[in-house]
Amino acid sequence: MSIKHASLTGALLTCLFTSTAWSSDSQGPLHIEKSINNTAPATISIVLHKDEYITGKFKTKHEKSSLSLWKDGKTVKLLSTNGRERFSFVSHEQGKYTFTVTASDDDKFTLTIAKPESAYQTTQIQIASQAEPSSLLVKTALQTYQNTQSTLSFWQTLSRQGTPLIEPIDDNQSLVTFLWKGAQRNVRILGAPSSDHDPLYRLGNSDIWFRSYVLPNDTRLSYQMAPDVPELPKQHPEHRVSILSTAQKDPLNPHIMEIYDSNKPSDQFSQLSTLSLPQAKQSPWLTEQSAAKGQLTHTTFYSELLDNTRKITIYQPAGLDELTRNNAQITFPLAIFFDGQAYQHKIPTPRILDNLINAKQIPPTLAVFIDNPSRETRSSELPCNPIFAKALAKELLPWITQQTKYSFAPETTLLSGSSYGGLASACTAFAYPDNFGLVLSQSGSFWWAPVDEPPEWLTRQIEHLPTKPIRFYINAGVFETGRGTIDILESNRHLHNLLQTKGYTATYEEYSGGHDYYQWRNNLAKGLISLLGKKPSD
Repeated sequence: MSIKHASLTGALLTCLFTSTAWSSDSQGPLHIEKSINNTAPATISIVLHKDEYITGKFKTKHEKSSLSLWKDGKTVKLLSTNGRERFSFVSHEQGKYTFTVTASDDDKFTLTIAKPESAYQTTQIQIASQAEPSSLLVKTALQTYQNTQSTLSFWQTLSRQGTPLIEPIDDNQSLVTFLWKGAQRNVRILGAPSSDHDPLYRLGNSDIWFRSYVLPNDTRLSYQMAPDVPELPKQHPEHRVSILSTAQKDPLNPHIMEIYDSNKPSDQFSQLSTLSLPQAKQSPWLTEQSAAKGQLTHTTFYSELLDNTRKITIYQPAGLDELTRNNAQITFPLAIFFDGQAYQHKIPTPRILDNLINAKQIPPTLAVFIDNPSRETRSSELPCNPIFAKALAKELLPWITQQTKYSFAPETTLLSGSSYGGLASACTAFAYPDNFGLVLSQSGSFWWAPVDEPPEWLTRQIEHLPTKPIRFYINAGVFETGRGTIDILESNRHLHNLLQTKGYTATYEEYSGGHDYYQWRNNLAKGLISLLGKKPSD
């Protein structure tokens, strides 16, 4: 074990795995490295003042360890479930907090805790200015509160019927009101229909907070509520991401976004609440069916060009060996998915493939799920990185052929991803159309441009390139608007219009939702059928 401290000029720092002298008054951050096994958890205790904002990083070798925060014998927050995660929290009470690291196997972890700072750096509470409540129920609650100074009856009603409130307007729209009880300073929505971290309004001087939206009746979204978010200066590097320190599921909403990983622990901070209005349809390909299940093989891939190693999961559909027994030269479609863990657990892509193949909506298709070595490499590799694109074409694709013993044709080799993953899919296909002929982009970040260049770099490149043999399925959410000079919705529309003008086959769809895996899981099958399914001429 090694323990490093930025400054030891004061009192000697001592740290045992049952307690530590390190506190928020200590100088500099705390850094701990230790080996661990599955026989007993490691514990690290620190002392914090009330209302301090704490950030840290946790990393393990095997990514099967978890990190949780405890106080007074009770779990406060599950900080990491995959052994590789940045975390944050607020110490709402003064006292000793204990980090607990558990492992399912022999492992080694690194834990770094930054020096805490005040969570609320404003001199007075800043309450979002509000208009008159548009919800009839909230108006009635406000009137009752003004007359009686009580919200008991209103909250008892909400507890019975659940949140958010849904009040029909007409056949096409509903008024949806998000609510929270108990916060002292502020409440924000992570995943709000505005695609921003919208503040809720306070009901009079009570501890109830609300905000209403007029939404299409086919809206489908996931969200979290964040009470008492740290109030940091706008220039602070944590100003926007500090919402993650308190964001959690809506306690009165029974609908939770399912994560397709039975081994992954969760708590209210790691769960997402969901909203589906009456006309929102769930994809039939998400549910467990009687389809034969494909085989998943987990392995690693080293790239000489990128000089890094990443986890790779290969999906082989059921019955593939039988199909090739009498025709060894047969080729199969290949679908490559970026953000591989998310496309297995937040989106049940293997299940979707099983169902589509069984129903003959698409032919038997191999799939490869590519993990990111880290969050930092994701941000450097996926946004139109020419070395990453070359590694996919010249290293990964031959490696897949070697691993599977199957050959693939560019016209049925698909790149797929969301956000930066959608951008990477398109950039790579344009760089190597002789390898990748299909692009499935979900809310692609086509606003992106290199530093000091105007937005929509890829769209400008395509405009001046000859038309290439690539087909597209692109979608974006109607709520993905209003941020930046060019937003996701606008840039996706621009790209689709240009592709049509250039003569590409490009299917484009919009949905009533935002930048959200809850939506991406719901329309992934549409993209796969569009690109891999039988065409009318077949």
